[in-house]
Amino acid sequence: DARAIFVLSNPWAMHLVEEDRRTIVRCLGLRKFVSMKRVSLQLNTDTAKSLALSFGCDQVLCFNELKVKVLAKSCTTCPGIIALLVNLGRTCEVAYRDPKDAPSMSDAERRFFEYAQGTRYELYRFDFPKCFHGESFQEVVMGLYECFGVLVIGIIKENSDNIYLNPLNGTSLDRLGSCNDPCIEADDHGIVIAQDPDQLKLLSGLPAVPWIVERAENVSKSTLSSATTNDGGKGR
Repeated sequence: DARAIFVLSNPWAMHLVEEDRRTIVRCLGLRKFVSMKRVSLQLNTDTAKSLALSFGCDQVLCFNELKVKVLAKSCTTCPGIIALLVNLGRTCEVAYRDPKDAPSMSDAERRFFEYAQGTRYELYRFDFPKCFHGESFQEVVMGLYECFGVLVIGIIKENSDNIYLNPLNGTSLDRLGSCNDPCIEADDHGIVIAQDPDQLKLLSGLPAVPWIVERAENVSKSTLSSATTNDGGKGR
C-alpha cells in the first residue's frame, strides 16, 4: 500500500550503463505488484530513460542529464546556481571572521564571507502552524522573512500531492495546474530555506500570526499616542 516507490541506481558503480540496465530490470519486476504511476526511477545516464518512460514510470531522473542542465544554467542565466544547490542540500559549516570586521575586509574576503554565511542555510520541509491557515502565501512569505529570516519558496499540497515553487507565478513541479497566491490550508507544508531546523520546530507551534500581533500592537501604540496628543491640545 505504499504511496510511492523509489528505484535507485548505484552512482558509484564501475559501469554506469550496466548498472542502469539492472535497475530497469528491477523496475520491470515491480509491474506485477504495483502501478508504475507510483514508481520513481533514478538512473545514472539517459540511455534508458525513454525505455523507462515507455513502460509507465511516473518520474525518471537521470544524473548526467541533470548535471548538464545545471551546468548550462550556471553558464548562461544563473551564475553560482551550482554552489547554491550543493549548499542547500548538505550540512556545511565554514569558519569565517567576525561579522563586525566586515567593513575592513578586502573584496575577496567579503565575497568569501558572504559565501560562508550562505553555507549555513539549508532546504527544509516545514509544517505550517494552525494560525497560518487561511493566510495568503505572499503574506506568509513576507512575514516569516521579516520576523525570523526564514524564506518560504514553495508549498506541498498534501491533499493532492502537488508541489508548487513560488505559486505566485503559478509554477507547478508536477505540471498539474497552477495556483495564484493561494491561501495556506490545513495539511499544507512549506518548502523553506532556513539556518536552524530547531527554529522551524518552534515556528510550527506558533499560537498566533506574529506579524499580525505586531501590527496590532503598533496600531494600539499609535492610537494611544494620537489620543494623548489630542488631549494635550485640548488642555491648552
